[in-house]
Amino acid sequence: MKVIQFIASQGRGGAENMVASLSNAMFKNGIDIELLLLSKSQLAHQIDPSIPITYLHFSSRFNPLLYLELLWFFIRKKPHIIHTHSAKATEMIYIIRHFISALHVATKHNARKGRIFNTICHVTAVSQDVQNSIVPARATVIYNGITPKSIPPIAHPQEPFYIYAIGRLDKIKAYDLLIKACSKLSFDFKLHIVGEGKERDALESLSQELNITDKVIFEGFQSDIASVMNQSDLIVISSHSEGFSVVMVEALFYAPVLISTKVSGATEILDEAFLMEQENIQQKIEDIFKNYKTYHTQFDTLKQKHQPSLILENIVLAYNTYYEKILKERS
Repeated sequence: MKVIQFIASQGRGGAENMVASLSNAMFKNGIDIELLLLSKSQLAHQIDPSIPITYLHFSSRFNPLLYLELLWFFIRKKPHIIHTHSAKATEMIYIIRHFISALHVATKHNARKGRIFNTICHVTAVSQDVQNSIVPARATVIYNGITPKSIPPIAHPQEPFYIYAIGRLDKIKAYDLLIKACSKLSFDFKLHIVGEGKERDALESLSQELNITDKVIFEGFQSDIASVMNQSDLIVISSHSEGFSVVMVEALFYAPVLISTKVSGATEILDEAFLMEQENIQQKIEDIFKNYKTYHTQFDTLKQKHQPSLILENIVLAYNTYYEKILKERS
């Protein structure tokens, strides 16, 4: 079975990172896999060098040459499965669907947008909320996962209290709300924001306005998220919206405690004690600080419950089973 993974974005967000991890794990598990990327994609350095990568010369969906390039690529490669991620790549393959013989699988990574998924026969969704955003809700739910590392535990809590937020600096992550909430905390803390993005200048200005520049540290991009989480006391997801946060998955392996707003994925995995409304971020952090041992113990129990289903090897098996099922149905 030959599989082409295709994502038509140039960023380095959760969906992109998941495509890289999934492709590497599929290759490791013996699946014949190739990647199709845009010319300015930032994923190459994350991909196993043994995996073939082809870069498209054209990227605009309104350029007819793009579709000729795609058709020629698939004629030469003859894949059994074309697996697209997110709306843009999915729309591209949908347009040429009558001219290719491969089965098209499309993964929806968030519940916000993407009417194109309502028209695709074979869809997977990264959470139940994302599944419910597809009409009809016929997608198969396959969660995101990671390949966990072994990290030696360290003592918690520390002083000052180390709060970490991880992800691209984008408005949808609501880091502005987190900074404002932390500015009102009644105890000594350090807020570490790990990631890069277009909102960095605005967030740095906000911390200056609130007179907490000594307490808010912008770490930039970090590759060793396991070690970053391990040294934290608390991981906070303050997002307005998520699909199935890879940060949440990583926290379930490496973090001492995680809290999240009530976004997709989090409401399916986390207990109510670890969920919050955006307007209550400060109060939730205060409560965790005062009752840290209780939260730490409860989160350990939650980790033991969910870790097996979030290991990437098991996610690969789920996708492989899905591929084989739809190929068999066609034959």
